Amino acid sequence: MDVSYPDHLDSTAPEDGLWQDGYDWHRWPGTTAVYVPYNQILTSPGQVKDEGGEYPFSDQGFVGGVETVDGNSVFAFPFKGHDMYELESFTGKKSYFFFDNMVVCLGTNITSGIKDYQVETTILQNKITKEGKLLTSNGEINKFPYSQTIEKTKPLWMLDHRGTGYFIPEVPAGAKLKIQSETQTNPQYQNKGSLKGDFSTVLFDHGKASQNVSYNYAVVFNTNQKDMETFTSEMNSKNQPYKILSETEKAHIVKSSKNATTAYAIYDESAVLKKGG
Repeated sequence: MDVSYPDHLDSTAPEDGLWQDGYDWHRWPGTTAVYVPYNQILTSPGQVKDEGGEYPFSDQGFVGGVETVDGNSVFAFPFKGHDMYELESFTGKKSYFFFDNMVVCLGTNITSGIKDYQVETTILQNKITKEGKLLTSNGEINKFPYSQTIEKTKPLWMLDHRGTGYFIPEVPAGAKLKIQSETQTNPQYQNKGSLKGDFSTVLFDHGKASQNVSYNYAVVFNTNQKDMETFTSEMNSKNQPYKILSETEKAHIVKSSKNATTAYAIYDESAVLKKGG
């Protein structure tokens, strides 16, 4: 789940026609993925005449979203890894709830039968630039390289140099929150050799062969330190910017009192919902 701004398409966008050297292609912001070797997920485009891509379609029959006239919306889908990559045991449910300049990101029932590689939900992966470093509620990260693993925390916020804020209410059960700034080596975007680059990465490490794990966090657009401090304070008050009413295998439901809006992602048509949620 990434953010586009008028002067920059997204955090992964190429500048001057060149992709960011060293980008870790497993860790697109907002994705939940198994960290398998690149050779296991290498695609082979061009196999179909006059087609430049490869199209391994999902067997999941539900995906989509809706939007209100004032711009609030929800997007949801269950996922299952493709058998052509030996990922068919990797399943879960993900949803995104959009209110004003905020997106609430939920994931539940994330399960993997792959014993050798960890499941990760990437919150951000930003190239380290002169414009600024990652700022957190505990201070700016100035050390390089830097690595921190958190298993329990009070609600915390982060702010990147593009003005995108992140609110993490807790570390999910059985997971670890990893914050790191380091030099990393990954394939060039056309897989022509490997390249190095310096990146800040924040992710949930759900562990190997994860069973029924979950996560939730929020992304705030075009924000600053003061606003993120206020946002975090409000989340601990009666005037919460958002409230999660359900994060189960049957339904993801989020309420925004400020917008007088409750958004629903229903994964089970037989689900019985309580009044108000």
